[in-house]
Amino acid sequence: MFKKSFFVAVIIIMAPIFGFAAGSNDLIKKGDDYFSSANYIEAVSNYKKALLSNPGSIEINKRLETAIIAKNADEFFTLLTRDVQKKMDIRIKVDDLLKMMAEGKKKITLIDVRTPQEQAAVISPKALKIPLYDVIKNLNQIPADGIVVVICHSGPRAMIAATALRILGYNNVYALNGGIHALADVTAKTAPDNLK
Repeated sequence: MFKKSFFVAVIIIMAPIFGFAAGSNDLIKKGDDYFSSANYIEAVSNYKKALLSNPGSIEINKRLETAIIAKNADEFFTLLTRDVQKKMDIRIKVDDLLKMMAEGKKKITLIDVRTPQEQAAVISPKALKIPLYDVIKNLNQIPADGIVVVICHSGPRAMIAATALRILGYNNVYALNGGIHALADVTAKTAPDNLK
């Protein structure tokens, strides 16, 4: 009698746990289905719900992180309308930048989007230092007037930042073609005296 009662009690206690596991698996499967059909919002929602049942699950966390990245990228690319694409050649050459800076006719703001470690290794003293991952959090530092030139090590991150800022309406933003690497190729002889 005792053994039977004990097993019934164990089953009653464990039932909710097994129920959560089954429910969690259903949520993961739904999340996977939504993800494979590019419905990233619903995928994120289902993975978050599954994570509530299994807070320490590395597998669910990885799925959730991937779905969030896909959702954010999808939203970003959705903003690349024809009007924005028409403005896409937003690169500026080093020689053109140095010439504009030497002339001093236009207000020029440089924004260095490299990591703090990169910024410490190769200093760009005249630039605002805003790492790429913080650019959108610091829109209040980006001037709407003059020319804004985004720089990174070799160009790709500057293009990403400049494109995002153009989408947000900053039509005065350009990406330095070749980045700090291209600037390093400019010798002291070719740089204007006031920019050496």
